[in-house]
Amino acid sequence: MTWKDVGTNLDSRVGTIAERVNRRLTRRNALRAGIVSSVAGLAAIASGESPAAAYPYSPGCGPTKYCSGCPYPQGCPSGYELCKQSSLCGTPPSKGGVGGGSANNQGYWCEWLGGIWESANNLGHGLGYTLCYDCVSSPIDEAACDTWCTCPSACICCNCQTIAEVRAEMRQQGLYLAEVSGAD
Repeated sequence: MTWKDVGTNLDSRVGTIAERVNRRLTRRNALRAGIVSSVAGLAAIASGESPAAAYPYSPGCGPTKYCSGCPYPQGCPSGYELCKQSSLCGTPPSKGGVGGGSANNQGYWCEWLGGIWESANNLGHGLGYTLCYDCVSSPIDEAACDTWCTCPSACICCNCQTIAEVRAEMRQQGLYLAEVSGAD
């Protein structure tokens, strides 16, 4: 066996594994999106709304597991707080962050400065968006970092048709650009 054969075998194995992982994630995301969209559409029709304006959940808050008991329409469950990058559970300096580097049991760190990030936009009438809240049980310690999780928001401002309506909704929700962008 030559070095060229070893390289070809390695490339083939890596390609096969990457393709299997991508297909599995894609199928899982497609199934979840289909179920959530169907339920949202039926609920919207039953309530007399147009389905596009009633998209209830974030279409994806990343690979970290969802918290149980997420308060609808937004935020972290009772006993939890936002998991910020600068916390014990945050991305370590060796990976470009400023946190303590204690990952959750899935191997992820809190990577957003404010613990909140936008997961989708252009929803509803085009100005709606959804947020994801990275949540960690309080007080934050090694055990809490091990189980931090994510909560998706409902579609915020899905019925907004002007920028002024978006700004008014953000003020009403207590969301300010500095908070959403991660500035403390």
